[in-house]
Amino acid sequence: MNIIVCLKQSPSDDLIKFDSNANIIRENIKLVNNVYDEYALENALILKDKYGFKVTAISMGPKEYEDVLRYAISKGTDDAYLITDAELKGSDAFITAYVLSKFIEKITQKKDFAVFAGLKSQDGETAIVPSEISENLNIPAVLSATCVDFKDNNLIVKSELNSRMILKVSLPCCISFNISKLKKRVTSIKNKLKSKSATIPKISLKEIGISLNGFKDSPTKVIDLKEIKPPGERSFKTLDLNNMREIEKIIYE
Repeated sequence: MNIIVCLKQSPSDDLIKFDSNANIIRENIKLVNNVYDEYALENALILKDKYGFKVTAISMGPKEYEDVLRYAISKGTDDAYLITDAELKGSDAFITAYVLSKFIEKITQKKDFAVFAGLKSQDGETAIVPSEISENLNIPAVLSATCVDFKDNNLIVKSELNSRMILKVSLPCCISFNISKLKKRVTSIKNKLKSKSATIPKISLKEIGISLNGFKDSPTKVIDLKEIKPPGERSFKTLDLNNMREIEKIIYE
């Protein structure tokens, strides 16, 4: 089985800026790995260690996203691909999921596979992409997973969506992971060296067989942006619990 792990990077919270089209500027700024994706990656690598599965890391974005793929290789993924194309700038979650789905179809050839992704991203926080990948590929999905195992050609998934559940999911499938108590592995020197020398293929839309414009074809349109500043310190008043008339007056007002 091939486990496809979807990874991305996000601007640091204090560095998020927008262009004139209300898109997050991702070029030439400090990017950090999406924390939710790291749990998807670790769960995939645990299954690789136990059952010998192949793990492939993919990402869609500017050339700077190569860093998160090298990080994945340093942790133990077998290979990595970066989908990058000028026409993808301004893509919303739906276009992102569509492009990722088409590429996943291409590299898996619809054989047994699983798609692992973070529950959401730190910047957009739409939590749409995993569900849309599932819809596009017509495969079952489990959201907000915390751990996963494999038995009898099924994934056994613990999910904490609404309530704690343990689910048996047939392959192929898509699993999104929430933050959990799972400890991330230490990078070995061998994998660290491998990540530095690895050649990461850059995949264009033409190579996938897609023709679109991320900004124009995205159904999501941001109409306006407003900066919301946190409130200042709130004033408070100490009340005498024995003075019920004063308390009643405040509640009434």
